[in-house]
Amino acid sequence: MLSEKLFSLWVALMYKCCYLVVILFFITLLSTSLAAESSSCEITIKHPLLQSPKDKLIFKLLTLSIDKVTKNVCYQQVGIEISEARASKFIEKGLIDLQWSSADSFADELLIPINVPIFKGILGYRIFVIKQGEQHLFDKIETLADLQGLTAGQGIFWGDTKILQQAGLPVVTSTNGRSLWHMLALGRFDYFPLAIYEPWIMLETRPELNLVAEEKLILAYPMALLFYVNKQNTQLHQIIEKGMKIAIEDGSYDAVLKASEMIQLAAKYANLDARKIIYLQNPNLSTADELLDYKKQTEELLRLITRP
Repeated sequence: MLSEKLFSLWVALMYKCCYLVVILFFITLLSTSLAAESSSCEITIKHPLLQSPKDKLIFKLLTLSIDKVTKNVCYQQVGIEISEARASKFIEKGLIDLQWSSADSFADELLIPINVPIFKGILGYRIFVIKQGEQHLFDKIETLADLQGLTAGQGIFWGDTKILQQAGLPVVTSTNGRSLWHMLALGRFDYFPLAIYEPWIMLETRPELNLVAEEKLILAYPMALLFYVNKQNTQLHQIIEKGMKIAIEDGSYDAVLKASEMIQLAAKYANLDARKIIYLQNPNLSTADELLDYKKQTEELLRLITRP
């Protein structure tokens, strides 16, 4: 009887030992797999939080471009919201690797841009978001002088804020671009200029604010949205620049843009042919070659928006 009990105890102990061995084996296997996956990355790119449909489209274009050059890339998203100005400081200190920002913004002072416009120059074609019921304020505007009677809302570090101010347009600014939506709803200013692909998809996520897209005007000026990296990170700069040029050349870049919800909504609602365009100068874009290149890229994206 005693021997049977000892045998049963021995079997139970062996079973538990084997179970622990199996568990340890799978833990070791999983750790090895994760380590191998990490070591397979040629580079790891730490990037800002993807907060909006626009951010997600930009990131899709970024990964498309980088994949044209190398597949061995890992991406790490920063888990906190940071302003454009703070993002530039984070890149300078090596806490993140890149950001996207308008040309001639705060980023230009600290970082180096990849001079291929993310949205092909169309950033400078702006449609206003306004309070519901205030379309009448814009119906009779024909000139820049007319528009100077109303106030715009802008991010304080945005590159085009200076363009509006230098054109004599009154501007209310905020360090947090997302707060501008609530400031507009509260009547702190009259209109919020957004790129022509932005208003409708951004409004869909904020129905409680009772804001709408203005129907009659476009404010236009040379402006580009660019990727920025640390001045010392020449490897990442070269990869992104080369990849973007390849993707544009083979047509895959335009295909992603045209298929995106933002561009589809612009094509559906912008009604570009019926809008009055008020042009502003960009003092920071002055050479003939820069203006010609900007015009070419802008026309390419406008064709994507206006073609069915």
